[in-house]
Amino acid sequence: MVGMFGLMGAYAAGSWRHLKTSLYVLTLVGAVLAFIASQVAIFWIIRHNQAGSPQADLPDRQLGQGEDGEADDNSNKEKYMLEYLMLLGILAASMTYQTGLKPPGGLWQDNDNGHSAGNPILHDINKHRYHAFFYSNSTSFMASIVVVVMLLPLTTFHNHNLPLWPMHTAILLDMFSLLVAYAAGSNRKWETSRNVILLIIPVLAYIAVYATMSVFYHRKDQSASHENTNSDASDTV
Repeated sequence: MVGMFGLMGAYAAGSWRHLKTSLYVLTLVGAVLAFIASQVAIFWIIRHNQAGSPQADLPDRQLGQGEDGEADDNSNKEKYMLEYLMLLGILAASMTYQTGLKPPGGLWQDNDNGHSAGNPILHDINKHRYHAFFYSNSTSFMASIVVVVMLLPLTTFHNHNLPLWPMHTAILLDMFSLLVAYAAGSNRKWETSRNVILLIIPVLAYIAVYATMSVFYHRKDQSASHENTNSDASDTV
């Protein structure tokens, strides 16, 4: 937690150059801090409720353990999913942190020709493209911090019943902002901009189709499981 606070402070202090961008970064930092505070309160309440339950003292492997080891399989799958999401969050935070402090095109090294040393070259060449890059990159960085902070309690507390869809949503926002930051920071001419946009559209279409199919199959599995449960209950009766 202390490391995350320090990382956000370093990004805020080292990335902004103008009042408009600084206000945006400070707003993002404030939103992340408020989210962290709410997360701490939620997990404190959950741990307090679990401490008073009779199952709190039982080992994880004894909670809902079946004869075929199904609980262990589900626990391993969830563990791998948490590690996978944590890896994505750390990787995106590392990339966006570096590019936030040193944007594409580099920084001016002197105060000649009407520019100031330390200001981004891209800002003076194309202000709109720089703003698109900076806002998207900052959003991706803060979303990565949110993912890491959300996963910390889940990897520490083993007895939890919290869904993973908030982390998935933050990862999607992270990846989408990263795509926009790459498109804004990498192209120089209309031809390259067009090619990058044409590459981004199939990626977004694939994500949309994949999300839709995942929801469809999840509901289908739930319906099949519900029908099997009703069938077993009727056979028992």
